[in-house]
Amino acid sequence: MASTICGNLKTGVTSNLPMGDPRISFLTGLDWKGHHQYINNLLALFWDYFEGIPTIMSAFYSNKLVPDDFSNTIPKAGGGRTTSVCVTKKTARNKLMNNWVLLPDLPAYIQFFKKLGINY
Repeated sequence: MASTICGNLKTGVTSNLPMGDPRISFLTGLDWKGHHQYINNLLALFWDYFEGIPTIMSAFYSNKLVPDDFSNTIPKAGGGRTTSVCVTKKTARNKLMNNWVLLPDLPAYIQFFKKLGINY
């Protein structure tokens, strides 16, 4: 299974970012979403705008994920427009980030990923 994300933006930033501008300097962290907790093989992709184009900037992989590595949000009974969503917990992020496959050699990204604990 693959999951992609552009990252968790600082509160209130979304409406101020023009389409095509990089989001890296406005990110507070990363997590990935799925539709169930039974994801044991995950290729987690991180994308951002690079030179105005949506581009996969990094990739992480783990085959050691367990159901407890994910939260489980179920829509309210009797309504709601969303489907169930499972978000990676810190345990999953650690497993993924300790096994990076692709990382950019760009200062802003290096700084961001180092803050998250990745060793380049």
